[in-house]
Amino acid sequence: MSGDELQDDFDYVEPVFEESQEDLTEEPEADLAPASEQAETKPKVEFTPEQQEVLNREIAKKTFKLREEERKRIQIEQELAAIKSRQSEIAPAPVVPEYPDAFDPQFDQKVALRDEAIRQRAAHDAQQAYLAQQANIAQQQKFENDQQRYKTVAEEYSKRAIALGVTAQELQYAGQGVASYLSDPELIEEILTDDVGALITVYLASNVGELEKLSLMKPIQAARYIESQIKPRLSARKPKISNTPEPVQKIAGSAPQGNPYFKHSKGAKFE
Repeated sequence: MSGDELQDDFDYVEPVFEESQEDLTEEPEADLAPASEQAETKPKVEFTPEQQEVLNREIAKKTFKLREEERKRIQIEQELAAIKSRQSEIAPAPVVPEYPDAFDPQFDQKVALRDEAIRQRAAHDAQQAYLAQQANIAQQQKFENDQQRYKTVAEEYSKRAIALGVTAQELQYAGQGVASYLSDPELIEEILTDDVGALITVYLASNVGELEKLSLMKPIQAARYIESQIKPRLSARKPKISNTPEPVQKIAGSAPQGNPYFKHSKGAKFE
């Protein structure tokens, strides 16, 4: 039988591949969301009413201390201003004339005038020295008060961070990032003393564009921008206060508990 005959006997039939219903079903599209959105969101911190009350008391103590230090700072600045005002009101130092010639017909009068000028000059110098000493004391008190105030502000800021669920490490890293853009003392103090200052810091550290924008503003403009634009975005990070009671602790008996690694060997003795 020839090859052509074999071809005639076995006509080639093109196979038909039927698509199953499963093949026709569309596969769900892959989630194209960025990795940052796919990452597990940070759970909100929850405090019991008792825990929140303790935190509030601690914050209230720091707030009172901060207000006292602020009152003292204002008092010291007023004292410094008064000293400077008194210094400016003092008449110029009198000029002491030279000792007159012994043959001058007005010798006695000129000597008396010279002695009076010396007395006035000594009184003037003593008054200036006293005011300078008072100014130095006030400046030293202001420096010490400012240092204590900064310390109190930082402590209060950290206390509020705990209440807001911000860890110390997170706050430290965020603070370093913000400090590299913002250096105005007034603006920094506005953030540190804000009720949600820690959340503001963390938010700004994660949004460099906002930091750059704030760095180009005047302090009062930046403070207004934070209040109107930044703070409304922070509600998602604020902790919740849970009214759920604490779980009841089970009272453990004195009976042996057995080996935790061999749960079914309780009471067994290996002798």
